[in-house]
Amino acid sequence: MSTQGKKGPGKFTTFLTNVGGWIADAFLLHIYVLFGTIKGGVILGLFPALTAGVKVLLSWILDPYAKHENFKVFHRSWQKNFKLANLVGYTVAVLYAFLGIDWYVNKMHIESVGLGYALIAVMVGVVFLTSYIFTIMSSFDVSYKETLKQSFFLSLATPMHTLAGLFGLFAVYHIIYAFPFIGVFFGFTLFLLPLAWFNHTGFNRVEQYKRDNL
Repeated sequence: MSTQGKKGPGKFTTFLTNVGGWIADAFLLHIYVLFGTIKGGVILGLFPALTAGVKVLLSWILDPYAKHENFKVFHRSWQKNFKLANLVGYTVAVLYAFLGIDWYVNKMHIESVGLGYALIAVMVGVVFLTSYIFTIMSSFDVSYKETLKQSFFLSLATPMHTLAGLFGLFAVYHIIYAFPFIGVFFGFTLFLLPLAWFNHTGFNRVEQYKRDNL
């Protein structure tokens, strides 16, 4: 009886320590992404910082209990992917901007139902084109063209994971909207987590399918 009594609190203390460590890491990663964004003058820093943030999250997912050198991992990824992340990131931003403008013009002026459905179809295609970009850039040495191509094919191969990642983003948005202070301390980390998690599980599913069908 006494032995069990000693083990219980020890495990509980370890659990609390781990949870506290994860919360601290989540806050620090938010700060890293903010720092990386500012470091690049915001305009050139945002997408490399987001890519590096996903890199850190993937390292946690692969081994959540390991002692990671988070800042070194972040800094190396930020530097390595600086050019590619900006090229891909602003390509995606321009695509979404054009779609948003077209949607607004159609809704406010043209009011074409057919065009509205066409824009929705194109938007879905763009989502599938771009949902894996941060994971691919942070994990592999690939070109601009290969990043977009592989992101599109992976999204098509794992549609449920892609949709789950989007639902995760919407859920995080509503949580932060309801509790803004959470966004102040953990915003970047929370927004990147669904992407990193479902991209990772989707990629693993594709790899498992390849192994099973060799």
